[in-house]
Amino acid sequence: KDFKFTPCTSSISNQTDLTNAATTVTLGARKKQVVWSLTFPDLTANADVGFIEVTQLTFNSVADANSNTGFGVAEVTDPSSGQIAKTIAYNSEKRIQLLSAEDEIPITGIGKLSDFSSININTVQEYSRSSSLTDDAGGPFYQRENNHLIAQLPPYGETSSDSDLHGVRMLFTDDTASDNTAFPALGVTSYIKRGKYIDLAVFETKPIESEINIYFETSTTGLINELNALETGAFTSASVTVSNFAVAVNGTITAPTVDLGSLQSVVYVNATTDAGQTVGFDYNPVSADTTRTAQLTITAPSGYTNAGQNIIMSTTAVQPDDTSLSTTEPLFSDLSLTSTSATSSSASSFTVSATISNNGGAAVSAAGFKIGTTDVYANATNVPISVGSGASTYTNTKTDAALNTLFYVWAFATNSVGTNIQGPIQVTSPALGLFEVSDWTGSISVNAAGAFTIDAGNSPAVAVAPTSVAANLSTTETVSVTLGQVTGTANTYSSNSNTIRIQIPTSGYSNSASTDYLYTAVRTVTQPAAAASVAYTIADHGIPSGFSIAHDAVFTEGSLATPTLNSVALSGNALSDGAATNISTVTVATLRALTLNITPGATFTNSGAADFTYNIVQPSIQPTLTTGSIPTQSTVITGSTDIDLRNYFTNGKFFEITSNSATASKISATIVSGYILRLTGQGSCNDITGTTSAGSIVVAAFNEKATVDGSVAGSTASAVTVEKGNASVSATVALNVTACAQNATLTMSFNSSNSTRDDCTVDGGTGDTSETETYAVGVIGTSFTNKMQFTIAKSGTNLAPNMINVDTSSGFTPVLTDNGDTITLGFSGTYPNQSVNGNINYTFTLNISTAAVYVSAIRLNKTGSGYDIGGNGILSLSGSPNNTPAAMDSKTITSNPTGTFTENPTVYYSDETPSGNNYIHVTSHTLADPFTITPPTANGTSSFAITGTTKILSSDTSGSANVYLSPSTTTNPSIDSIQFNGGSSNHYSVNGLITPITVAIAGEGNISLSLSSSGNNSAALSASSGNGDFSVNINLSGVNAVGSLTLTATDENGDTEDETITLTQESIGLNEGVSGLYLSSGSTNPSTACSQSVGSDIVFGPYSSIDVVDNVLHNTDESARGAAGTQNSVFAGGNKYYKYHKAYHNGTAYITIGNEPSFVIRVDNTGKITDKVVCS
Repeated sequence: KDFKFTPCTSSISNQTDLTNAATTVTLGARKKQVVWSLTFPDLTANADVGFIEVTQLTFNSVADANSNTGFGVAEVTDPSSGQIAKTIAYNSEKRIQLLSAEDEIPITGIGKLSDFSSININTVQEYSRSSSLTDDAGGPFYQRENNHLIAQLPPYGETSSDSDLHGVRMLFTDDTASDNTAFPALGVTSYIKRGKYIDLAVFETKPIESEINIYFETSTTGLINELNALETGAFTSASVTVSNFAVAVNGTITAPTVDLGSLQSVVYVNATTDAGQTVGFDYNPVSADTTRTAQLTITAPSGYTNAGQNIIMSTTAVQPDDTSLSTTEPLFSDLSLTSTSATSSSASSFTVSATISNNGGAAVSAAGFKIGTTDVYANATNVPISVGSGASTYTNTKTDAALNTLFYVWAFATNSVGTNIQGPIQVTSPALGLFEVSDWTGSISVNAAGAFTIDAGNSPAVAVAPTSVAANLSTTETVSVTLGQVTGTANTYSSNSNTIRIQIPTSGYSNSASTDYLYTAVRTVTQPAAAASVAYTIADHGIPSGFSIAHDAVFTEGSLATPTLNSVALSGNALSDGAATNISTVTVATLRALTLNITPGATFTNSGAADFTYNIVQPSIQPTLTTGSIPTQSTVITGSTDIDLRNYFTNGKFFEITSNSATASKISATIVSGYILRLTGQGSCNDITGTTSAGSIVVAAFNEKATVDGSVAGSTASAVTVEKGNASVSATVALNVTACAQNATLTMSFNSSNSTRDDCTVDGGTGDTSETETYAVGVIGTSFTNKMQFTIAKSGTNLAPNMINVDTSSGFTPVLTDNGDTITLGFSGTYPNQSVNGNINYTFTLNISTAAVYVSAIRLNKTGSGYDIGGNGILSLSGSPNNTPAAMDSKTITSNPTGTFTENPTVYYSDETPSGNNYIHVTSHTLADPFTITPPTANGTSSFAITGTTKILSSDTSGSANVYLSPSTTTNPSIDSIQFNGGSSNHYSVNGLITPITVAIAGEGNISLSLSSSGNNSAALSASSGNGDFSVNINLSGVNAVGSLTLTATDENGDTEDETITLTQESIGLNEGVSGLYLSSGSTNPSTACSQSVGSDIVFGPYSSIDVVDNVLHNTDESARGAAGTQNSVFAGGNKYYKYHKAYHNGTAYITIGNEPSFVIRVDNTGKITDKVVCS
């Protein structure tokens, strides 16, 4: 046969050029011969011709009929070996050329495909020819899942010259062009449209008489059914049909069955244990169709390669919704692993995600994950996650997972119906792999001067020894430079023998260490040509090395590649090698711009001496202990405590535990987040009592330095990335652990279903919610105040406590606190008796009405005797604010013990002075502001009703009225009481105003009066006698009203009764306790009040700063001074705004202070200043 090839020097543009340029090689018939391996260049036309190389050949059995192979057997059969070349995808890849320089092709191994696992046959990739003829790009094995019996043939061999290549090669074509439809003779290469690569060749031995397809001698024996199993393959889930699995509406499970294999067990995922069910489990009813999953464990039957082994498969069934349900447990649609990563040489992290697809018709109150190292849910660690009340997706990242550890993860969600648990899924944290040269992501380049630029990539530090190569003096040619050697070691590096040193990362790999290196990297780089005439630069020519500033500000002068360094300065100040002159220490790694004075020389365009800038990074100062020592640190034996080490070290940047003598059975100590010392208790609550020592640790604080500080030649200094420095200070920390707190809990739960909320929210929601109070069992029986607090709010409404009614059977007292827009509800009571870790749960309901309700009420004060006022003596009306008077309730006044009222009582108000001994005096308010007492009809009766009308103001309003009545019930003359000024023992005269003293006498029969005085005063009675209950005035005259007065009353029997009142006269000036406000007329809004003029009306207050919100104003300065009884009179402001001018008493009169302020105040009917507004 003839084989044609075209030399590489030929010019090929079409098929004719290819044919004409071909050189013919004649092959001997039926004999293997050497054929040279050729590489074709890219063609300028459509042709793309090339040889491809098969480096791993295998035996496999296939039919040898011409219909399968696509060519005659005789053309490719060698009788000396009995081997026949076969194609697999014969409809598209049709050409095979078997070439060998050997008489026989030996078999180097035989067995199942799995026995050759060391051969890389699992990567499917498109072949790409490189510049080498012997590249091996790998490839797939045909139908490798069937685990064929195969024989391995040797790969191509190679001598010192590519021209001596020998071995087995194959040539394939792709039937994609019309000129490739006919089979060319094997002796002619023909026109090949495209070359394709595959590393599979199929051979078959020459058939012999045998009942089995392949026969060979082997050292093992077996049964025919094992061969059948080989034909059948492995038992998988595809081999099994699962039937009958179903879930009814009520959650009853029908067990699944299988048609093949032995069903060992079934796990019903997320089912609830129910001993009353046939399968021992059931599901809760659901309000939406829900997919349920069963995991089946099945033993493979005989006739399969994995007979007797178990497989696990899943099947699903849909549980129909229960249309009668309004709520169910929350439903999950997903629980999955999101990501894993190794975070250090001892820890890793993984992230899991869960999706609540439906809240079950009730608000989700709690959700989260349970994560453990066993498949027992109760033993797993609870990880609560804050979620909304409805459907949501939430995640959690476990950052402290041990490496290469199996974890079990469940998701849970709770509503008012119960808790649904999803899972577990199994998560295996990643293991660390070796850091090898091939993992390094950095690079090295070299400039014309021979200096290196190193990108460390994912390595902490990379260096090359020696630190430079020879300069490229050529200005036109580049130079290929090979850096490093595959046999490099620490010795070759230290001896400057062409070695690249790569530091292994300090974490993230199994061989990570603080300082460990790889020395076997090789990089080939291109050194550029030198510039014909260039300016001298630091980066290209100076290439500084060894310049540094230490943590204590000591400067080290390095060297230059070229030429000589004249001097070094920092900010214009000269630096000295080995000294801290003109340099200060720094608290953070700081970029320093050095000025290097250099004379480049005649070979550069800038030959004269000049300053050049070069950056280095100065590390931070050595840390110090802030307080001289670190006090003993403690944690609960079942808890964890974090200590911020930055509070104990000044200028500490990195922290390490350098010595650990902690008692492992009691406590563990770690550094987290770089600066937090985390102490974690390692025991249980029963291990210790009180506080006990748990050993000690030594903590070191380090300064920081730049990862690239500019001290290495070719590096670019940067203070952006820092690492642990070399300067440190250490401290020993003594450790303690304390026993668990002996606690119990109270839980107060809001029952939303039995409450009226009036669109209010409780703790931000509309459903049930709860608050818990934890207390030590040692305080059982003691009281607590305002605990288990809930926040009640309504958008756009300023809530008030009187809008909320709390009902609870707990025995605790509700406490409502007005916060302005919101109300806080808490509870006060006594801690109940219960055991350690016990919990008592209480509930409460709310009845909320946000319509404002206020009360107007006036109290009837009885004076004298002979009658009783019924009930609580209060006339009142409640409701929404209304300026229209409405009727109050009534009270009955009855003579006692017997008698008759002889006249109708007269009604007086606060601006009127009552007379006689038969009246009702409203002392707190004027007529109809807001109270009006209906004059009662009493004459001739033994009892009568008293009532009236009132307005309901925009706040609660209270008033008072003194009742003086004298029914004709006299049996014996008597004097019952003498009362000054409505019940006061003092009479005030302030700032020159001397007012009369009112006296009320209660008794029976005719009563005569006399008056005696002590001190500097002049007084006289307005009347010297009266009958029954009556009133008189004591008039004071002159300018003096000090000392005391004694009134003596004598009845018809000569019996006497006397009372004494003290007279106090004061003059109070500026800042002495009482000041005044001259007021304008009142207005309903601030803007109108601001336009008013201040008049002559004056009110008083017991303050130096009188115009302050919540201060109370009085009608008289005596009332402001603190006078009681009828001398007490507050200013009823009617909730109006007043402009004012401050005043004080100058000894003669009240005069104004300074300029009139630009404010107005609002005053309610109790005299209180409720608002203060600036006039614009």
